Amino acid sequence: MQSAFADFLCIFAPKQICQDDFFLQNRIISFFNKKFMEATRLNKISKLIQQEMSIIFQKKAGEFLSKMITVIVVRITPDLGLAKVYLSIFPPGDKSEVFKLIKIAKPTLRYELGTKIKKQVRKIPDLQFYIDDSLDYAERIDDLLSK
Repeated sequence: MQSAFADFLCIFAPKQICQDDFFLQNRIISFFNKKFMEATRLNKISKLIQQEMSIIFQKKAGEFLSKMITVIVVRITPDLGLAKVYLSIFPPGDKSEVFKLIKIAKPTLRYELGTKIKKQVRKIPDLQFYIDDSLDYAERIDDLLSK
């Protein structure tokens, strides 16, 4: 794999670098491998947080006016300090009240998440919740197109 990437690199790099500086090639290859590994780790952690938060919301449905809360996506910062959790609330009535309850319960939710994932990550990220309104937007477009 390394030689294939080095050959690919030689296509875009000057000839002299490809022939003379093997050290530079290895530095560039290790840089790209490191960036790829970081992205893979972030994806794994965000999927882990998404799964565990979904389970937590299922168990605590009674605390949130018995609404079905779905974790759509989790985006996490590279330093693992902040996780942006996008939620969908069904049925759509009283979304603002449910969202206020979620914001109030944020420390409890972070604690429960920490107890679940403490062996996989060193630092439990701070949680920020957002309402994902893409389904409502798609429904409005559908209604407009059907008219």
